[in-house]
Amino acid sequence: MGHQRGQSNYAAGNTFLDAFVQYRHSLGLPCSTVNIGVMEDVGYLPEHPEKLNMYRATSIHTLQEKQLLDAIQLMLTRSQLEAHNQGSKSFVNRNQLGLGLRSTLPLSAPNNRTPWKRDARFLAYRNSKYDMQGTFTVTSADDSDTLKLFLRDARSNTSILQASETAELLARAIGKTLLGFMLLDEEPDLETSVTALGMDSLITIELRNWIRQRIGVEMSVMEIMGAQSVGQLGVMAQGKLLEKLQG
Repeated sequence: MGHQRGQSNYAAGNTFLDAFVQYRHSLGLPCSTVNIGVMEDVGYLPEHPEKLNMYRATSIHTLQEKQLLDAIQLMLTRSQLEAHNQGSKSFVNRNQLGLGLRSTLPLSAPNNRTPWKRDARFLAYRNSKYDMQGTFTVTSADDSDTLKLFLRDARSNTSILQASETAELLARAIGKTLLGFMLLDEEPDLETSVTALGMDSLITIELRNWIRQRIGVEMSVMEIMGAQSVGQLGVMAQGKLLEKLQG
């Protein structure tokens, strides 16, 4: 059962189930529980896309069925009574798992409307690598420096913008950033279309803002969504840079 603000009936039911795990363990019996977040492809929300889009608009991370099945399999192996890490200030129960408590944007982002972002109980998340260090740029420091140096040189020598390598460099920076917004830590495939990556309108807007701030050109949401591939986004950015710097 999922936790959402204002749903006290769910919270009460889940609290009972979490306590019931410890009760069964007190009797020497196996038990475990999975606290499930927002499911995007099974259950109620796929039949009500307007509500699913509402959750996505707040930057709440949504789960897929495969992730739920993996979590259930994990917790079946953890059902046996275990010695808990129980100290004066902490209690860790490996037989209880919370699934899906993540955000698709850094908690410090002004357009992040995740309900629990200011809850003190989630400070550990805010300070973890999963919050992308609270930054808006999700490319690595080396990638960011390479792009910054290239753009600096291009402003003083626009001829380098005409090289074919320029479009690839820009495409890789855009692709890496796009995957970062989607919480994917991998190298972009320049032949992949942006729609095939599952990019939605909110991520498109974030990418448009990043292109404006980091590359210095304007690309509309329709242009980004209409690109045939990540590589074409680099070509488009190259053309707009040439037009801007040579104009």
